[in-house]
Amino acid sequence: MTEIKFTTTRAEMDQIAKIADRAEALGLLTGSYDRMTLIMDLSATHANGCPMDFARLAEADDFNLTHDITGIANTIDRETGKLAGFFLPRFSAPKGPEALAAIGAANRALVDAHYPA
Repeated sequence: MTEIKFTTTRAEMDQIAKIADRAEALGLLTGSYDRMTLIMDLSATHANGCPMDFARLAEADDFNLTHDITGIANTIDRETGKLAGFFLPRFSAPKGPEALAAIGAANRALVDAHYPA
């Protein structure tokens, strides 16, 4: 089994802390979904296949911030750190043609599954 990565830079961790502050102020951290869980979810998402633009997410309006945080919380596989169910955060930061090709392939698979030829 592959170990989940949580690798972030100091600057990224500073942005994640700002995101966590906003999430707390918005009442998104409830029950067992606490600040540490959010920080780990964001770090794991970023380091395991879905790079995030944390600076833009930290400055997002409340609706879009809530969309990405709840989407990640509801779709992250906590054994792999990858997002499931074709969820793509609005503030993800795909890099280059390989990332765009992967998104295109995932979308094609979803369409093919729902609308067979």
